[in-house]
Amino acid sequence: MSERWVPLLAAVVGLLGGMGGAFVGGWVANEGQRNQFEDEQEAETRNLRIDAYVDLLDACETAFYIPEEGLSDTERNQRVADLRTSQQRASLLTSRSEVREAARELGPNEGGCGDISTARHISAQESFIEAASLEVTADK
Repeated sequence: MSERWVPLLAAVVGLLGGMGGAFVGGWVANEGQRNQFEDEQEAETRNLRIDAYVDLLDACETAFYIPEEGLSDTERNQRVADLRTSQQRASLLTSRSEVREAARELGPNEGGCGDISTARHISAQESFIEAASLEVTADK
């Protein structure tokens, strides 16, 4: 091989090595960015679920355990509406049918908020908390 071609061959090999290194470096950076984005998205979804589940439990507390004496029909209806809205929000954010079913079981069924017994409501709350906890901890 002529001595003139050695520097040219070295330059071509260096150029290809540099391009290969840039490609691999870019690919690794993109993968890292994608993984970070997915982790952030999962954390945000988990936080939204937790907020929705806490809001649902809070609406249950208001609907079932704060006395209704002295409330107008509008205020009673608002409690039912708030509870149903919280149930729907929790159902929309969940990825598990167990959580959706447990949220639905919290009531109200046909009438107002007090249309199920306290024992049944407490049992439904415990079932919801268990199902929701399993989902939230599985998201980690």
